[in-house]
Amino acid sequence: MAGTTTTAVGHIVTLDDTPADQPLSVEFITLPTNETLPSDDPQQPENDAFAAAVDALRVLFGADRVALYGDPEMPMAAGAAARELKPPPVPGQRDIFVAVTMPAADSVLSSGRIVAIFQVQMNLRLGDVRMRLFIDPREETEVYSIVTRASIDRAESLIAAAVAEDQASGTAVTLPVKLGLWVYDRATALADVMRDKGYEDIRQYIAMQKDLTGSEGGETPSTELQEESANIESQGLTLAPYNGEDSSHTHALFSAQQEAFRDHYGHLEDKTFDAWLVDVQGPDQGYHQDLFSVAWSIPPIPDAAPGGSESGSAPKPESALAVAGGVLAYDYSHLIPGKAFIYLVFVTRPHRKRGLASALLRASLAKLRERGFRFVTLSVDSDSTTQADRIYLNCGFKPYRSRHLWKKTVIGPATD
Repeated sequence: MAGTTTTAVGHIVTLDDTPADQPLSVEFITLPTNETLPSDDPQQPENDAFAAAVDALRVLFGADRVALYGDPEMPMAAGAAARELKPPPVPGQRDIFVAVTMPAADSVLSSGRIVAIFQVQMNLRLGDVRMRLFIDPREETEVYSIVTRASIDRAESLIAAAVAEDQASGTAVTLPVKLGLWVYDRATALADVMRDKGYEDIRQYIAMQKDLTGSEGGETPSTELQEESANIESQGLTLAPYNGEDSSHTHALFSAQQEAFRDHYGHLEDKTFDAWLVDVQGPDQGYHQDLFSVAWSIPPIPDAAPGGSESGSAPKPESALAVAGGVLAYDYSHLIPGKAFIYLVFVTRPHRKRGLASALLRASLAKLRERGFRFVTLSVDSDSTTQADRIYLNCGFKPYRSRHLWKKTVIGPATD
């Protein structure tokens, strides 16, 4: 189907060069955002499109991870899929989910079977738009090409409509508006589509993995944790528990992470605290506060519990605590048994070049081993200004795949 073009007619996209008696087409169904979300039991939402999308996402997500990640085949839980299609609201962000269908006689939907689902995350105030596309990479070549190209076209039209709407209402829009989509190295067909549609490969992130089943130098995890705690204390800092329900803790962590990432690619300087909190402590992402390893420059003061023992930490004003660095790890065993994922590793500028990141990372790895995780993964910018990849390599992580960010200016003048 090289050279095939598409023509949009309402919600229908038809192929110009297909025979009249055998038309190939896709239809877009914008998913509702007001459905009651089901739990993991077999309860289905009333809306047929949403229910079908939940079932489809479970399969597409699993197929995507098998083909692109090399993960074992495991469908997403029904409740998690439903919540994925209706995430918690993020201030300033507009989320649109679209199901892409093709004709099929046995489908519960009149438009056919769902072959893909995509999400468009728009923050037009910052001129930032991201797209997530779920499609089975094992789909036949012709269908894959049709669906991916049509989905990207549809996403661009949704962005144009949103920009026009905001500008007409006087809502601030930062131009140019750029659309970005992450493409894994194994998804060569999708990379070809992005290139053909004028997108540029602007950034590479490398996924790294570490086995946690062996011992580190014969030491137990508790011994490792004690050693790294002493290492951190030698820098005048304290490795103390993080309490995600204490606003003094959450604001201190937010401030430190924002400061540390100001020289990081893609950092949003005016990201709100509420948006950040959903990002790091939101549902369905394996968040557990005891998996966060935090070095405090002004630490929380332990409470005196009944009987003279110490438990928890006394609340402090939001400005009374200070964080020097942290490692935010998550439990991904709901995706793959025994898997942990490190989302963030950061150190604020005054505390860099002292080995703090390595000490925090080793402390986090000891904690994960102590809790029985079998392996852990993370992702690192190949052009990191802090040379974070060297730290991970020195701690025993090994690269196993990569992903690329493809971007294009879709609204407004192009900039360097």
